[in-house]
Amino acid sequence: MKNLIILGGNSTKNIKWVDLFEETFSSDFNVIKICYEHWNNGDEMNFDFELENFENKVKGLEDYYIISKSIGSVLTLNALKNKSINPKKVVILGFPLMFYKEYNIDFNELVDKSNIADMIVIEQTDDPIGSFKDVKNALNGKLNVIEIPGDNHAYSDIKLIKPIIDKFFK
Repeated sequence: MKNLIILGGNSTKNIKWVDLFEETFSSDFNVIKICYEHWNNGDEMNFDFELENFENKVKGLEDYYIISKSIGSVLTLNALKNKSINPKKVVILGFPLMFYKEYNIDFNELVDKSNIADMIVIEQTDDPIGSFKDVKNALNGKLNVIEIPGDNHAYSDIKLIKPIIDKFFK
């Protein structure tokens, strides 16, 4: 059975999001959830620790796919840049444009240095962390950005999102 790695966003609200996506995709995939340490202890995310943890959990896996939301996509793009992961395909939900700008991270460089061609972004029309229009313009055609309705950065409308992911993963 194919493996599916799921990385959520930064806040503890994403624990339920990761569980929802695990439940939704577990009939088609062996699901591996990446849970962040700070979800348990209430601290700030230790990015380097979480990146290493993610890379270690994926090490040795073959035939795997990734769904990552928000900060999870930052981890995914960094691991791709480091060439420490080699997924078949990657879906990014809620590209965190504001995060990249706030921390002065060159997301275009991360995308350019990623070692995968099959990656899409699913973005809400009015996502407060980066609207569809802003993300599409910022990525300048480097990734296929698919618009879905929404304005809350939650990406929990599984009935809307699952068919897009299923079609892309085929």
